[in-house]
Amino acid sequence: MRSQVPLLNNQRSAASPDDPAPAELRAAQRLPASAVPAITGLRIQGQKATLINISETGLLAECGERQMPGSRLTVMWRVRSRPRRCAAG
Repeated sequence: MRSQVPLLNNQRSAASPDDPAPAELRAAQRLPASAVPAITGLRIQGQKATLINISETGLLAECGERQMPGSRLTVMWRVRSRPRRCAAG
């Protein structure tokens, strides 16, 4: 079973439960994983994960183990880089 893991730099309070259409509370626009093809791999707590979306303030990923809200996690990602030339001297 895969678990979705939201990782956020900041948390905002949730809208009132009485509000039938809560306002958007995200601090930054989310981009789907397909919009950032340079990220070619993701690991959470050492396990392979799949990027769902990402923003300036956090990301949403799926991984094989359930992660508890408020837990500290180690996240590593692989970024595809283009070869660069460098002139010496």
